[in-house]
Amino acid sequence: MGTKIEKHGEPDKTYDKGSGLLTIVRKFKVTGKYTTKAQLEGSEIHLAFETPDPEHSDCLLASQGIDGSESVDAQKSILVRTYVQLPVNLVDTVQLGSDLITYSESGLKQVEQRFVVRRGHVLTGDVGTTTGAAGDINDLILSGNGFAERGKVSAVVVKRWAEPGLIDSSEVVGPASLPGTKRLTYVSQGVPFYPVIDTDPDPDEWVPASTGTMPDTKAKLVAKNNGGVNGFARYTRTYLVSADPTKTIEGVKYTYDDFVNIDVPGTIECKAETVAMTGIDLDLSSTSSTGSIAELDVTPKTKTEIGVTVTIEITTAPPAGTARAFNIDALNCAVSVKHQNLRQGAGATVTWGSDTNRMSGTGYSQAFSASVALRHYPGYYFLNAGATGEISYIGRAWYEVVNNKIGTEQTLPSRQQSILSASGSDAAAYAAAYNTTGLVDQKPRPVFVTLDGTVYWEIIKWTVT
Repeated sequence: MGTKIEKHGEPDKTYDKGSGLLTIVRKFKVTGKYTTKAQLEGSEIHLAFETPDPEHSDCLLASQGIDGSESVDAQKSILVRTYVQLPVNLVDTVQLGSDLITYSESGLKQVEQRFVVRRGHVLTGDVGTTTGAAGDINDLILSGNGFAERGKVSAVVVKRWAEPGLIDSSEVVGPASLPGTKRLTYVSQGVPFYPVIDTDPDPDEWVPASTGTMPDTKAKLVAKNNGGVNGFARYTRTYLVSADPTKTIEGVKYTYDDFVNIDVPGTIECKAETVAMTGIDLDLSSTSSTGSIAELDVTPKTKTEIGVTVTIEITTAPPAGTARAFNIDALNCAVSVKHQNLRQGAGATVTWGSDTNRMSGTGYSQAFSASVALRHYPGYYFLNAGATGEISYIGRAWYEVVNNKIGTEQTLPSRQQSILSASGSDAAAYAAAYNTTGLVDQKPRPVFVTLDGTVYWEIIKWTVT
């Protein structure tokens, strides 16, 4: 007995409410050899998947099988063939139902779409970058893309869209080294957030009001984290800002008065001091010797306390070298001290002649000595360039004998000189180098570095006006 197949009733035709696609179910009575599922598969009445429907060529065979109870000896069965309408091309999609719209706990919009596609369809769109262009998904970002079902003929594609926006924000005080600042942290999806100043109604706070690349130079990025970098990204950004939006991170943070010890330079003055002494002449009369001695009048350098203004400033500019007030390091002088002595005295006395005509003569001796010393005075300046002192006196006097008579008085003078010569910083150099107003001292130190490499410096300055 051969196999006989004949139409069994009228086909059932239904249209999907969501997609509008047609589904056709056709039933056939099978009599004879192939009446079980095992016998049907591989037989001449078992059609290939995607075989077009006899009446609707855009409907393709999606499934076929034996309906009803089966037995090994069964000679009659009902063959059911189901045809479904599919998109014409592999790239085409037909949406199943309407967009499913929900909102996350952060109030951000989410949309889910389902599509029927043909087997072999290739997913389109890049998760995290593709943006919706119209309707419920306008300006939303593709956050998920995949197959929910994949059959022999058709498949179901699920696309999920999410609104980019802020998920969470926090505010904490800034680092202790940067007073008057705070940290603002934003957690967002789809696009990073940055802070801008709230100008409505009052510019008195920071608000996360924009996305993308931050244009406001008052905020500096100090930390970042990117989650899901190969898909729908989640961004965490931390910014350092001034606690007062009308100000910047930089600027003078504190000002107060204090006292400091400053150096007062010493002075060097070269003087000539007058000296005098009374002596006795050969005739036992009084005689006076006068002159001068060079002396060095040194006023020591000291310290004194003065009032100053202290400022603590934050800046991104490295501190430059600045001339200091009350700086005695630039003052330095030296004094050459020279002594020289010339001493003359009588030498041997020679007597000759007879008792009635006796004569005598005396020679002389002299000695010269000199010394030089150089004295250095760092932190000093000289008031005058030098001084010279000199003393001249009769070193020896005597009478010579001529013809048994006392002859002419003979004298030998002596001299003593002291010479001071100053060099280095004089009063003009003191006036030019030793400022009594301006910057007394400063102490810079780097206190913070942002992600772009900006270095913030703390500079403490002591100034006097």
